[in-house]
Amino acid sequence: GVEITALPGACAAVTAISASGLPSRRFCFEGFLPENNRERRERIEELSREKRTFILYISPHDIEDYLAELASALNDRKCVLAKELTKLHERYFRGTVGELAERFKALTPSEKKGEFVMTIEGCSEEEAFWKEMSVEEHVEHYMSLGLSKMDACKAAARDRGVGKGE
Repeated sequence: GVEITALPGACAAVTAISASGLPSRRFCFEGFLPENNRERRERIEELSREKRTFILYISPHDIEDYLAELASALNDRKCVLAKELTKLHERYFRGTVGELAERFKALTPSEKKGEFVMTIEGCSEEEAFWKEMSVEEHVEHYMSLGLSKMDACKAAARDRGVGKGE
């Protein structure tokens, strides 16, 4: 119940993660998601397996759509959406990705304006979806997302921490 704010710095990402309360020992900065739909879906799929807390920048005109897309892959992950950091109308939205996607549908257009920084917790070891799959199933999963066989092999190899030849 204690309100927390961060001191302004030169980087909104660092300000956001320091005030998020999410694990910050190791984190990664992703910046803006790709505008291309296919590329954005692929990036979100990659991020669903990221073990570190990660940070996204989201523009106000994309916020509702991107939250819905992120919720489909990261629904139960804890996250904090920071709006207008270090400014008069600074605000933090906390919950799961799915909860924030629902909450944003109810906001007025003026409440959806501003600069947004989203901090999302990384996946746990148990969440690594591919651990229950054979290598063949793992590659087929990526091919079903539209990746070529070569790119699917590379993605599966990256997940498993092995070379693509293996």
